[in-house]
Amino acid sequence: MGKIWISLVIVTIVTLLLLQIPSAFCTDSKLPLGKRPKQGGTLVIGVSQMEPAHLNVMAGGATNAEMWGNSIFSQLTAMSADHKTILPDLAESWDMSPDGKTYTFHLRRDVKWHDDVPFTSDDVLFTFQQIIKEKLPAISLLRGVVDMTAPDKYTFVLTLEKASTPFLQLFSMSRHDYMIHIMPKHLYEKTGIRDSPQNLRPIGTGPFRLSEYVKGSHVVLVANKDYYGEGPNIDKIIFKSGISVPSLMAQLEAGEVHNFLDQPIAATDIQRLQNLPKLRVLFWDSGNPARIKFNMNRPPTNDLRVRKALSMILDRAEINTKVYLGSCAPYDTAFPAFYGDYYNPNAKYPAKDVEAAKRLLDEAGYPVKADGKRFSLKFVIGQVMRLPEAALIFAEQLKQVGIDAKVESIDWATFTAQVLQKDDPDFDVSMDGGVTVSGPWELAAHLKTKAKDGIRNIMGYSVSRLDALFDSALTEPDPKKVKDMYYEIQDIILRDLPVTNMFYYTYPKAVASDWHDFWFEFDSAGKRTGEYNWNTVWWDGGTAPVLTATTTERPPVAPTPFESYLVPAVAVIVILVACAAFLFRRKRKTP
Repeated sequence: MGKIWISLVIVTIVTLLLLQIPSAFCTDSKLPLGKRPKQGGTLVIGVSQMEPAHLNVMAGGATNAEMWGNSIFSQLTAMSADHKTILPDLAESWDMSPDGKTYTFHLRRDVKWHDDVPFTSDDVLFTFQQIIKEKLPAISLLRGVVDMTAPDKYTFVLTLEKASTPFLQLFSMSRHDYMIHIMPKHLYEKTGIRDSPQNLRPIGTGPFRLSEYVKGSHVVLVANKDYYGEGPNIDKIIFKSGISVPSLMAQLEAGEVHNFLDQPIAATDIQRLQNLPKLRVLFWDSGNPARIKFNMNRPPTNDLRVRKALSMILDRAEINTKVYLGSCAPYDTAFPAFYGDYYNPNAKYPAKDVEAAKRLLDEAGYPVKADGKRFSLKFVIGQVMRLPEAALIFAEQLKQVGIDAKVESIDWATFTAQVLQKDDPDFDVSMDGGVTVSGPWELAAHLKTKAKDGIRNIMGYSVSRLDALFDSALTEPDPKKVKDMYYEIQDIILRDLPVTNMFYYTYPKAVASDWHDFWFEFDSAGKRTGEYNWNTVWWDGGTAPVLTATTTERPPVAPTPFESYLVPAVAVIVILVACAAFLFRRKRKTP
């Protein structure tokens, strides 16, 4: 009798264990076993002539410091690299009130600053308060915020005066000054953010910590092993700065640099690089437009007829073909087509017409003089996105009608200081980009009055009606009225021509073939990560991950009701069957 019951217990235990095998050894992963990220390695990234004044984008005056800053610091919510998805970051979830005015962010509880101090809602509240108090660049994202509180250590609440459709999209952006990195209160509360010496040795909560910064030479980041999110997979990143593009190209081909960031590859180099086995050439659809901007505060570009003539001389196709190998999408309307209902296909810039342009210039009082010239233009260009090459071709197009455009190509840090950040910059014509992919509200940074959030408005353009329309469209609940507002904005742009759109970039980028899952491969392996985030990158030469019974790449999924009752039910059935067998045997033995 005792032996039988011992046997029943053993059968039950074995059955239960067998039922657990599939879940215990299942690794929930989107990747095939052979393509899982390996661990270790040092990534070397080249940066040409972009030396910011410090390392903290939040403080202002450090354009492009997000290249490393987005891996040092974190945001409440982040935007995926394709600018289509809002991702949780320091806030693991959030709620919006029914009236759309109040956002409640639920913060992660497992986050520490790089100096091991716990992260709390006090840091978030401090950051937002300092943005407003110090009038930091990100203040444009907080227009309309009327209240902010931290009711407990892991909750942060923002209240808007009016509901805003794109509030979270703008709030989650991660490029240039258009972002909110959360700052450590314990390090900045005595100095403020803008002028703190801490900006040269930043402490964040991101996947990498600052290890070394030598101005004009390099920035070194090392893996934050306490990072709360995915990765990092590599040990170290070295950003080599202040190197010319030809030198970076040579280092890339020699394997000394694995990627260089701030310049797309020249069209003439693409095919050659594609044939090199140690390199991969990727094409990143950046959502970044190229546009011409006119100084409206001085002649000759303060004359609408001149601006219209310049727009009619522009040959977009020639620039696209010669500089970008035809990889760019044309952009000859006030809004891009991917704005959907807000896009007016009929709101187009004047078509190319050189003869009509000549007549407009004559009418404006700029006939061809004895020396064959009408006037000269100061054409100032930042050294990004191959814009200097595009500017030279446009200058040749202008030369055909007697306009002498003198192209001045300067590094981006200088361009930022002398053009972007000045109230009256010294130029006649310029070119720039700036991501505007999530919606027309992003164009406000380029077109609104500079003192009213037009942080990229270098033209001196100011139209109160346009400012009001951009503001009203953010809070208007009626979709039809919002559409009408954006249609009117397009009409105003084409009426005044403060800018002329050219095309949207598709960035060719070359990377070492043994490195994988860069942020500009945002769909590779199903991963989604923010722009200039390096936590997903991994190297073929790293150590393969060791898979154990507890390995998982996603949070465990709660069992369904069926799964919850399956094991006990099977156990009961096993016991009943065993008991029935025992009774049956006993009955047969009874005389």
